[in-house]
Amino acid sequence: PSGDMAWALVLPVGAALFYAFGQLAVRRIGQGIATPVISWHQNTVYLVGAILLASILAPLFQDYSGGGSLGFLLRPWSVPTLHDGLLLAACGPIAAFGSTLIVFAYRSAQPGAVAALEYVMMLWAVIWGFFIFGDLPTPLTIVGAALIIASGIYAVTRPAPDPHRIRQS
Repeated sequence: PSGDMAWALVLPVGAALFYAFGQLAVRRIGQGIATPVISWHQNTVYLVGAILLASILAPLFQDYSGGGSLGFLLRPWSVPTLHDGLLLAACGPIAAFGSTLIVFAYRSAQPGAVAALEYVMMLWAVIWGFFIFGDLPTPLTIVGAALIIASGIYAVTRPAPDPHRIRQS
């Protein structure tokens, strides 16, 4: 990747780490709190984080003219059409409902089992990517996704470690 793009490679890794931390925190501290309340606070933290990150990075890249993902993220703002605005407005309740279901799942089941089921999102990404953008994953992407899915299946199906054996070593 080019020099101006290299720092952007950290963003998905950071997002994954913060997402995992959030879901594990839900399981640890959320037992006595209603699921919609946890979901509300979690999404509020995401919103505040996005605003802070945008406020810090936007002035640094206001004259960016490159392409790719960074060009897409840093392009000038344009007011959405009525149709696009309605679609964006519909995303809010759909995302809130989905977020609430994910919080409920992480509170109810083992995190490894729920995380493995979230890999279905990769399949949906391929389907939507094809139908909306006409994109198909590259062979390298397929290999990477297969490794991630295989590790998730292994994490769910492997036998639980023996706590007595762990203490002895």
